[in-house]
Amino acid sequence: MPQVLKEEVRKAILAAALAEFYEKGFRKGSMRGIARRAGVAVGNVYRYFGSKEKVFRAVVEPAYKKVMKVWEHLGEVENAECLNRLMDEITARLVQIHAQHTLELRILVYGSGGSEYEGFRAETILKLSEKLERHLFGPLRERRAVRDPYLSYVVAAAFIEGLRVLLRRHDNTGQLREAAAEFCKFYFNDIASRFEDKGVSWQKTKKRNDK
Repeated sequence: MPQVLKEEVRKAILAAALAEFYEKGFRKGSMRGIARRAGVAVGNVYRYFGSKEKVFRAVVEPAYKKVMKVWEHLGEVENAECLNRLMDEITARLVQIHAQHTLELRILVYGSGGSEYEGFRAETILKLSEKLERHLFGPLRERRAVRDPYLSYVVAAAFIEGLRVLLRRHDNTGQLREAAAEFCKFYFNDIASRFEDKGVSWQKTKKRNDK
């Protein structure tokens, strides 16, 4: 007769895995370590999750999906002011996810090497750079206000790295929210106007580019 899997045991294993991967990361974390923290046999961890890869996925997938959804549910940008609000919204949503999944997000950022999620940082940078290219640097490049085709990626990478530093420095969600808002304001407020000249405005260029 097959053994019945109990939800409380599954939850205990997940809590133990969260602690194990937060402390050691995916590479150094082990099924034996998870079992020891959960107070169960190693065979039980395999019985419930099958492999280290699967238990890691169960730990970080909810946070990962929420971060990816940030990029899917953002509105269009009509002008530079809207771009500022867009970046404020992105930053606020990421801070909110951190409040809900603090350890999981830190595991994704710092401890996912060797797992299927090790490209999390690069994927996040790419998503942001696509937004910046579409709504800012594409229109600016059209009128030759900027020339470097990789500028959107460089700006996105630097911004995500800044958030990563803040994430490591601030455990308190309120402090992180305040610091991230200040960083976003410094980084993106009136960013389009820094490239403006006396020719076509950014807003007119953006509207023409969307036609």
